[in-house]
Amino acid sequence: WNALTGGSSSAPAAGSSSSQPKLRHGSRGSAVSTLQSGLNARGANLKVDGVFGAATGSAVRSLQSAAGIGVDGVVGPDTRRVILWP
Repeated sequence: WNALTGGSSSAPAAGSSSSQPKLRHGSRGSAVSTLQSGLNARGANLKVDGVFGAATGSAVRSLQSAAGIGVDGVVGPDTRRVILWP
């Protein structure tokens, strides 16, 4: 999962992702699809279906652990910065 952390030097400026809703197990939609694509770009092997299920949650927790941020399976501003959320 080291590939998931990527280089954080090109992360968006602080606050740029704070207006985004938190994503968690059960979330659905295009934001989840974008998350899944971002995780796949960092080494996960997820089906990009827009559904935040068990596999997406596991990939998020692995990313959070590898990045040394709080491991809660919830995608908020810190996790978005790690995956270089647009």
